Amino acid sequence: MYNNSLFGKKIVALMLMILSLFSAMPALAVTPNNNRLMWKVFAPQGSGFSVRMPGQPVKKVDAVVTQYSCLEEMAGRKYFYGVAHQEYQSVPVNVEETLRTQCNDFAKGFKGQIVKRVAVTKNGYRGVIVRVESPDNTAVFAVWLVNRRVYGITFATHKTTILPDEARQFIDSLALTGN
Repeated sequence: MYNNSLFGKKIVALMLMILSLFSAMPALAVTPNNNRLMWKVFAPQGSGFSVRMPGQPVKKVDAVVTQYSCLEEMAGRKYFYGVAHQEYQSVPVNVEETLRTQCNDFAKGFKGQIVKRVAVTKNGYRGVIVRVESPDNTAVFAVWLVNRRVYGITFATHKTTILPDEARQFIDSLALTGN
């Protein structure tokens, strides 16, 4: 079996980091990237995924989760881009429950509520995309289970009713390569 609550705690830690970036980071500490054409494919060797990102992500590894993230400022708004993955010891028996738990843990860590949930597939793998609203921020979190590995991808920004094109561009660019 696998430790779903441990990954959930890591998602909560990721969300707290995102919230702290939005609230504490001065605008000058963020590297502006105003050219969408500068987005580059990021595909770490052995990660099993590739994604287009607007900047060079920072890698963070702990005993359970590997995370890549970057922060961008564009037109006075801060955008967070993150991808994380974890390898379970065995394939989860209940895929739907695993995905639902990941989304609920994300919302809890983001200190928000899931306002929209959509079941999706990518390369034949089942996943879920949720929109999460907190009092000050908006996030899109998508999660897929690929055999023993769970992938989570996050776009977050200050509270907004209309997500910028960058959110869809980022989430849609994730490719599960399986290697």
